[in-house]
Amino acid sequence: MSNYCIYLKLAPYLAQWFVHRHGGNEPVRLRRGSPEIDIMQLFLSRRPDGVAPQCATDGATAVEVPYFRGKDPRVYTYMPERALAALVNNIRVQFDVEMWADLHNFGNIGSEQQDLIYAWMEKHGIECTETNWQAIAARYRRKRKNKSEKKQKNLSTSEAILSDSEFSENTENSEISAE
Repeated sequence: MSNYCIYLKLAPYLAQWFVHRHGGNEPVRLRRGSPEIDIMQLFLSRRPDGVAPQCATDGATAVEVPYFRGKDPRVYTYMPERALAALVNNIRVQFDVEMWADLHNFGNIGSEQQDLIYAWMEKHGIECTETNWQAIAARYRRKRKNKSEKKQKNLSTSEAILSDSEFSENTENSEISAE
């Protein structure tokens, strides 16, 4: 374990989920093989001259800089802003994937949605507050809407392909009968 950390600005529900997913302790100690650790391994570098070390701020989630072969955390403690943004985005994507995998089978769950999301929050170490519930419910609704739109688009595309193939068959048949 190293004593060096990077700090991520995450929404409270996302920070709580992330900490819980990686063992429940802060600073977060990433599991080997996780997508997050792969991003860190790729982008950790030596701190450029003139760049101050990243400091803990209120609401930021501390993530321990792990040891990698050839990258000692006493030296490799810097991640560029875009690399940090990529890491945060990856955490959001992992959250969405897990949330969708657990909740999508309930379809349009209506009034039961509140209890299901609160139960899901408890299971994943997220504090059961109205603010957290609202944020997660909004993410779930957006995901469901996007999936529905993609399904409609794929359906209309396949119908268009089918009509094109019917058109070409009818054209071929009319050319054969004309001969």
